[in-house]
Amino acid sequence: MNNWPEGALTREDVAELLDDTVAWTVEWCSGSRMAPTEGRGHVLPDEVLRGTPTRAKRRKFEQGTQEHRTWFFAFATTTGRIVFREGP
Repeated sequence: MNNWPEGALTREDVAELLDDTVAWTVEWCSGSRMAPTEGRGHVLPDEVLRGTPTRAKRRKFEQGTQEHRTWFFAFATTTGRIVFREGP
């Protein structure tokens, strides 16, 4: 069984939190050699939200039956920023 990253949000959780006032950061994987992307609100890159696992994908992940792909795990910080980390 796989471990869901502690504190990681599902896509549905992110959608509830994401509004025009919420700041976010995307930390791309080290292989992409891209600097973190920052923004606010709904201008989040499409592939990031689509790559954030849904509640159903979370269940599959925890059962070890998920497809092997790169996910964007989302975390809310104490300052209210949402941080997306790209990783397997």
